[in-house]
Amino acid sequence: MDHSDLAYLTYCKQRIEGSVGWHPSAEWRHRDYRNLAELIEEKTGVHLSVSTLRRIWSVDFSGTPQVATLNALAQYLGHADWLQFKKDINGSVPADNGAGEQQRVSGNKKKYGKLALVALAVLIFGYFLLGRVNGEGKPEQGRLAFVPDSVSFSSKNALSSGVPNTVVFNYDVSGVTADSFFIQQSWDPRMRDKISREDATLTTTYYYPGPHTARLIANDSVIRETKVNITTRDWVGLAIGNPMLAVPTIMQSEAMKVNGSLHITRDQLSAQRVAIDKSTAVGYYYVPENRLLDGKAFAVKARVKSDSLLNLGCPKIGILVFGADDYHSAILTQNGCSGEAMLKLGNHVQDGKHTDLSHLSLDVYQWQTFEMKVTEGRIALYLQGEERYATHEGGPIGDVLGFCFYFTGTGLIDAFELTDREGNLVYGNQF
Repeated sequence: MDHSDLAYLTYCKQRIEGSVGWHPSAEWRHRDYRNLAELIEEKTGVHLSVSTLRRIWSVDFSGTPQVATLNALAQYLGHADWLQFKKDINGSVPADNGAGEQQRVSGNKKKYGKLALVALAVLIFGYFLLGRVNGEGKPEQGRLAFVPDSVSFSSKNALSSGVPNTVVFNYDVSGVTADSFFIQQSWDPRMRDKISREDATLTTTYYYPGPHTARLIANDSVIRETKVNITTRDWVGLAIGNPMLAVPTIMQSEAMKVNGSLHITRDQLSAQRVAIDKSTAVGYYYVPENRLLDGKAFAVKARVKSDSLLNLGCPKIGILVFGADDYHSAILTQNGCSGEAMLKLGNHVQDGKHTDLSHLSLDVYQWQTFEMKVTEGRIALYLQGEERYATHEGGPIGDVLGFCFYFTGTGLIDAFELTDREGNLVYGNQF
């Protein structure tokens, strides 16, 4: 690869690093490259091996990647192919990129961000539905200098409960030297607003209940974080038919109670003008204002099933337990689709592409009883009363804050209960 193309490749890598928002690539390990490969495949349909990505990201790389590899990297960034990427960013490549040295920011080098796989597990419903791109600029890799104690970042909700909910961010970056500043709503780099160094306030709207970690970003580095928790007074349903729309259709609990179940029906979707096709998805959220119980020991039990409204190849049911510090989630799949299954139990992550999770596949179109039992040091998952998965590796999630059930296509919840370590009912709903 000649000097010019190497400069473009280096710039391309910097853009990708900025988009995922992980720790510096010099610190990436096998799982980071694996997660990047999955992100690229998810967006482009092209599978790049971990070894290929490792080789390209090595500091002394000077080879020539295959055209298909370059095209995939460019397409991940939203360009038609590699040639179009070079045309689109012509003049944006810093002059010293050809040296092959990746600039490193000064100041705080704390490892920020969570694995994309983890983020997908906890907010996959929102991930499929959110398509907002602010178009207000991309993070840059330039000189960054600041004293950590000089930076402030806080938030407050406009409403005590309910969605949509406007969050007011107050910040002070007047003592930070950087080329660009952003506030990012959560882990998703698409949910990012550009801010000015001279301003002190930004308001943004959250449509998805549950805990979020907002990030204050200077150039391509997270310099401060703040917690945001969007609560609900009762169960709230979200539905969307076009994954490129940012705003879901919001339905309150009473409207969804159909024949003793929570159910967003075809008639309701049609009445709200939600497109009904293979991209349709629904989610049911319950996140009360007060914490429910200690996340070290509890049990969740629910009856769920997918609706046969759509003829999906591999329909999924997701169950999420939101914690103050982390979360548990399980993505169940139709029989024969176990490669689409995924678990994220505290800091323990398993996905069906690299682990046999066939025991978490089932007939999603029939009523299924799902249970998650958390005791000191052990997390177990049950289907129809039978233990299907258990681990001692899952870390704590803090106080339990709420729940989300989501369905690709549409689905129903027939009953739900939460019990404490002694088996006492903390919350229950027969709908």
